[in-house]
Amino acid sequence: MKLLILLFSLLYFAFPAKAAQKDKLWYKVEPAQPKKEESTLEPYEFDSVESKKEDKQWRAFYIWSLKPKLNIGGGFLADKRFIENDDSKRWFFSSEVSFRQRAWHRLVAGALLTQNSNLLVSGSWHYTPSRRWLRAFYGVGAAISLFADSEFRSIVKDDRYFITASYGWELLLSQDNGLRFEAKAYAGTKYYGVHLLASYIWHL
Repeated sequence: MKLLILLFSLLYFAFPAKAAQKDKLWYKVEPAQPKKEESTLEPYEFDSVESKKEDKQWRAFYIWSLKPKLNIGGGFLADKRFIENDDSKRWFFSSEVSFRQRAWHRLVAGALLTQNSNLLVSGSWHYTPSRRWLRAFYGVGAAISLFADSEFRSIVKDDRYFITASYGWELLLSQDNGLRFEAKAYAGTKYYGVHLLASYIWHL
């Protein structure tokens, strides 16, 4: 009799558990989702030689690009003739192209035409320690003076060749345009001078 009561009890408790739905008895375990890392813009590595990298901020629209640039402007050339003979025809028109742009330096080729038809053709290497919206630059180079009345005879004269040294500032107005102010010194065997230049910059 006791055995029958025991079997009846086991059957009574087993059937409701077997008929119950699985979703009421089982736990739903969802697989762990990988955490999404927030993407942050890295600061420009060579933005300044003075500031530390952790202090730099992202300035996507306030740094100079590495594209070639065209500089058109004018200025005044104070040379030996102006200083010794008071020759006032020293205003000039200038056109330059900056190419091979790198984070720290660039190459510049240009021509300068004065009021007295003197053409100065120059090539320079500029050191640019920053790409911030306002930056200084300096460099060295060489130049040759060509007079219209002497045609190409001035090319063979050694007193028409000069070494140059320049220093200036550049101001970024927009992503593609800017202003440039420069002072450049010329030194040769029989000639010396300094020009002051203001030009407008276009990114090519």
